[in-house]
Amino acid sequence: QSGAQNISCAPNGGTSLYYQGSQKFYTVSDGVYINDNLGIQDSIQHILDTDTKIRFPSNDTISFETGGSERFRIDQYGNAGLGVAPRKEAGGVNNDTDVFLAIGDNDTGIAQDGDGQFEIWANNQEIANFNAASVTLTKDLYIPDKLRHDGDTDTYLQFDTNTINLHAGGTTGLSVLDASVRVPTKLGINGAAPQVPLDVIANGSGYAIAIRGRSSDN
Repeated sequence: QSGAQNISCAPNGGTSLYYQGSQKFYTVSDGVYINDNLGIQDSIQHILDTDTKIRFPSNDTISFETGGSERFRIDQYGNAGLGVAPRKEAGGVNNDTDVFLAIGDNDTGIAQDGDGQFEIWANNQEIANFNAASVTLTKDLYIPDKLRHDGDTDTYLQFDTNTINLHAGGTTGLSVLDASVRVPTKLGINGAAPQVPLDVIANGSGYAIAIRGRSSDN
């Protein structure tokens, strides 16, 4: 029967559409099924909610809108935009990266730039680069308190107002202040394991400490 008709209808049942004997579309109790491709000129729109839709605004591009505003887009290059269309101008993130996710504005976001390469961009500038070997920052890094050794919680570099403290094993070993450097415990120089507050091993010439004035004073 299906090969001899284009439309079939069952009383209080399903309706089917055929093309050359092949069922392409049919209705069921909870909606409709499509057995092949569905072509859309522009958008899939939510019923009675005309400003919420999935759109195909141009070739090789898909976008999502809610409340009349575009929220997400994927362009022909695989770049994506959250709340903004991805940047397409020459230079910057589109030409210098493989895949870019724009967030908020079209030249700020995150990028994948080759195998194992992850980047953070702001205002068309690469701010941070992460790869399997290293992390590179192109701007200043602000730390509110500590830079800690992984897996060694009592060894860290600590920042305070006009002060940098170096802690090892839970003990402050060195403090750098705005006008001085302090060693709270012991200081070893030239390989010494300090036994006293200042422990110095002499060099090959036999000198341990030399205190000099200005060169003109000899």
